[in-house]
Amino acid sequence: MSIAELIEVHDGHIQSISVFPGQSVQLEFDRLMVYYPVAIEKYEIWVQGATLALHGVTRLVLEGSISTPHYVDDAIVSRGDDALSEWTRLLEPTTVTHLTLSFGCGARLEVDCSRAYLILSERIRLLEEWEGPL
Repeated sequence: MSIAELIEVHDGHIQSISVFPGQSVQLEFDRLMVYYPVAIEKYEIWVQGATLALHGVTRLVLEGSISTPHYVDDAIVSRGDDALSEWTRLLEPTTVTHLTLSFGCGARLEVDCSRAYLILSERIRLLEEWEGPL
């Protein structure tokens, strides 16, 4: 099994948001697009579920309302003033300071935390093949 080269959170579907006071916040995705290399500049794009575990949570704000599942319009993970552009880096526990998710309905979720870890579940289905640079 190859290692994910790119994780596309835009248009991902949030299934649930769970808060564990004093411990963590978990975001359950029932759909993310994950790119796996099969050759040079050739990728299989798989639909996968995932859990994003946020630890050391000190603040959580949800502006607006969402129903689940709902799609993500934009997602930003930060370490201080620097945005983390590659979500594949979250496949191992990573030091972060802030997560912002914007949803298609206009709602926004902000979480201040100290660490994030993305756990991919089994591949659900092959969406397509992509040729070219990512």
